[in-house]
Amino acid sequence: MPDNNTFWRRMTHRYRLSMIDERNLRERWHLHLNGLGAFSVLFGLFLFTILLLSVLVIYTPIRNILPGYSESIRQQLIIESARVDSLQADLALQRQYIDIIRQITAGEIKSDTIQSLDSMQILMREELLQAKQQATEEFIAQYEAQEKDYLAMFDIQPAQPILSFFRPLHGVVIQEQRAKSKEQGLSSTDSDPSATANQRGSQPNGSDRSDKSESSFDPHGSFYPLPSTLYLKAAPNENVTAVLTGTVIYTAHELDDTYTLMLQHEQYLSVYRHVGTILKPVGTRVQTGETIALLGSDGLLGFELWKNGEPINPQEVIAF
Repeated sequence: MPDNNTFWRRMTHRYRLSMIDERNLRERWHLHLNGLGAFSVLFGLFLFTILLLSVLVIYTPIRNILPGYSESIRQQLIIESARVDSLQADLALQRQYIDIIRQITAGEIKSDTIQSLDSMQILMREELLQAKQQATEEFIAQYEAQEKDYLAMFDIQPAQPILSFFRPLHGVVIQEQRAKSKEQGLSSTDSDPSATANQRGSQPNGSDRSDKSESSFDPHGSFYPLPSTLYLKAAPNENVTAVLTGTVIYTAHELDDTYTLMLQHEQYLSVYRHVGTILKPVGTRVQTGETIALLGSDGLLGFELWKNGEPINPQEVIAF
């Protein structure tokens, strides 16, 4: 504390600065100040100097002598010199053009010495070229006709894209269970949309249709309520996914309080029936394996796959 008081006392102690005439030792001018006031005056002069230099650098050509600013002027000079060179070249061309026009009007330019061609000679050359072209076309046609079988070997058809289908549901195909339920006397007519299959599950000769489960898909038969529909069973509210990348083109609410959804995949069309909740509206672009709907409380999904307007067996292209 004594040191601080001594420093502050020195800063606030007043001093007298006098100017005395050495001839008669009379005081001509004096000034009273202290250390704090002297520091304030010097700091103010420093700020004023900085401000003055900033104004001079920003608003006067002095900035061109500073590093960095001269580079922009150099680039501008290069651009202007290139423009002057182009103007000089254009001016030289204009002068040559005017000089040629002047010589033509004055008759100073002589006509070029070009060997004249006879019109009959030109006509004969044209007929000869046409004959050669016709002979070439006939030779090409004859060669292609003779080598048709050989050239067909090089007619490579474009490779067909390989499509990888994703299964629409993590569940099981239930037509075999339906056939077994008929043998055990279990009736699911009220809850299963394919219950009619159990009623028509036997062949006319009395044999059980379940013995031919590998051929159960019949697009024109009557094994299912919809011939081309393949039914799958899973847990309620299970995710229904898109089998291929495509666009949702149709959604509908059915009379049994379920929904039907259709996806277009170029030449393929996939149909998802008996879903409980639709997650993608019409016009949505979906990717392979993306969830598009949820199953209902019964966990049943009717799935169809069409190609070029004809139903196909989904089990031939999708591993369920």
